[in-house]
Amino acid sequence: MNATVLVPAAGTGSRMGTGLNKQYLQLAGLPILIHTLLLFEKHPAVQQIIVISPQQEISYCRREVVERFGLRKVLAVVAGGAERQDSVRQGLQACPGSDGDIVLIHDGVRPLLPVELIDQVLARAAEVGGCVVGVPVKDTIK
Repeated sequence: MNATVLVPAAGTGSRMGTGLNKQYLQLAGLPILIHTLLLFEKHPAVQQIIVISPQQEISYCRREVVERFGLRKVLAVVAGGAERQDSVRQGLQACPGSDGDIVLIHDGVRPLLPVELIDQVLARAAEVGGCVVGVPVKDTIK
């Protein structure tokens, strides 16, 4: 089984009100995106990672994330689209995949994914051909 991970990180985080896109904000001394990518970089079942970035940040992402932290599984950094679905499509088009390959899609600013859940998703997707992970919705109280 070959697993490719698409990591959409093309959002701007405009609601956060910072001058930096949220994927590059620091968490425990590292950009949030690095925490997410390291989950998959270290996972033995993941062969390759495709990062989906805003067009104008591709060089920055390659230099300051992929190269700076020595990520060897990152196959490409591709331009995202206007909407998340467009970005995912761009990532899928960049996949070199073949029959039987599994493609995981995981948001670049969600770094707290348990490794056990990655294992479960890979196993279930291999078993039945697909899998979606969800969490219960939490109401916001204002």
